[in-house]
Amino acid sequence: MGAHRGRASGSREAYALAIDPQNPSTVYAAAASFAGPQMGGVFKSEDGGTTWTQANAGLTDIEAYALVMDPQTPSTLYVGTEGGLFKSIDGAATWAATGITDEVRTIAIDAAMPSVVWVGTETGLAKSTDGGLTWTQSTLGLAGEVDAIAINPVAPATVYAGGRNMTTWKTTDGGGTWTRLIDSPEALQLAVDPSAPSTVYLVIGSLFKSRNAGGTWQRSEGGMHAQDATSVVVVADAPDTIYAANFHTMYTTIDGGTTWTHAIVPTSDVFSLAYEPRRRILSFVSHPSGGHASAYWSRDGGATWRIARGLDTTQPTSLVADPTNPRVLYAGTFGGGVFRSRNGGRRWNALRTSPPDEVMLDLAVDPATPTTLYATTGTSGVFKTVNLGTTWSAINAGLTEQLLGPLAIDPSAPATIYVGGYAAARVFKSTDGGASWSEGSAGLPPGVGYAYGIGDLLVDPTAPSTVYASVKHAGIFRSVDGGATWSDYNLGMTAAVAYQLLVAPPGSSIYAGTPQGVFRLVP
Repeated sequence: MGAHRGRASGSREAYALAIDPQNPSTVYAAAASFAGPQMGGVFKSEDGGTTWTQANAGLTDIEAYALVMDPQTPSTLYVGTEGGLFKSIDGAATWAATGITDEVRTIAIDAAMPSVVWVGTETGLAKSTDGGLTWTQSTLGLAGEVDAIAINPVAPATVYAGGRNMTTWKTTDGGGTWTRLIDSPEALQLAVDPSAPSTVYLVIGSLFKSRNAGGTWQRSEGGMHAQDATSVVVVADAPDTIYAANFHTMYTTIDGGTTWTHAIVPTSDVFSLAYEPRRRILSFVSHPSGGHASAYWSRDGGATWRIARGLDTTQPTSLVADPTNPRVLYAGTFGGGVFRSRNGGRRWNALRTSPPDEVMLDLAVDPATPTTLYATTGTSGVFKTVNLGTTWSAINAGLTEQLLGPLAIDPSAPATIYVGGYAAARVFKSTDGGASWSEGSAGLPPGVGYAYGIGDLLVDPTAPSTVYASVKHAGIFRSVDGGATWSDYNLGMTAAVAYQLLVAPPGSSIYAGTPQGVFRLVP
């Protein structure tokens, strides 16, 4: 039996393989996909990987990240998904839930006694001694996401476990007691040398090696090759907690903006933030440069960061959240199309298709029908999909500008959409889901060029006929008649442009991210 991690190209990501030791032509793969149910879950090949068949009967979640096989009974498999752990006893023909419902990060099975199964989840470590019928949760230091488990094949009561933002731990009595081995920001992978079980390898960004069962560790890599607030997020259940990104770093406040603390980020270019409240995941996208990735995420308020999978070195241009499910994020990119994350930005995958334009300038999600998305592009106007990117249609009837930037949807009437000019202070409105558009720019300052465009648009959710527009080099403008007419609404804000506008309950305070920092308007 073999299990290996890797990634496939395209809109499917393969995270684990299992090979039948009695019949090596039989191979299973765990895959995750955000492009549709036909692309994810478990796949089975009976000809050594030449052809594959999807094997998801009984799975209630097809985002699969971990897969192991019983080495003594290869028809018994376990698969870990975003929705929990499932077991098959018939070679993946059918699957049944095991009672683990947290997102599964890793699985390990005792080769000598396969009824003993260890599972690392987003909340900790669990053990079963009866093939997944019942589970015991380990709480001795292993609270939090467990990403790596390794069993000593000679002495299987010895187990190593680690994960994100936790110490790497060791037990020699099957989980009864645990010993701290090494403090690390994240244990990505653990492995025990089967020929020399006291030799343990640990990946925590760098590769470390222990020759004394975790007593001591050494690197083992010989030869291994300002204030500019561009994005702001407010924590929904703690509205005095705000994160603000600028072009270089990130700041956080826990007192509504009275004081700010500098947060260390792993790149020098942060331009768009998102926050998923259920699991408290903070994520951001950036321009990849200097070896940095395009997206990162944090579950401790930005104290530590992990690279988000899937975007790789694609250059993101926009980041939006599904208003019905903040775990679901969309990223528009330069040259790479549109990507989707279903877990708060930790993993990404490309939608099946994207608008036929190299540059995605902004995205918007229909709050009533979240399979409907809108995108503005660099040269081709506005596009719409009603099937999560399977197909896109241009919706430009009535638009006299093709270079369009920010989008805003009326949350109370989602067929009403606003779009702003990227290189002109012009606003267009549709009341029929983009089938037709009319301009409403009366009162906005004149000017043509990138220095005069619309920076952002915001529809007031408590009074949807009130719309706010950030105009480059002119500040904030407000319309109280659904975008027909506009008037200056800076009210003491001295910044010339707001990169982002947002409204945060309770109290409907409006925040503006600007080159001079974050401003707040309390109506």
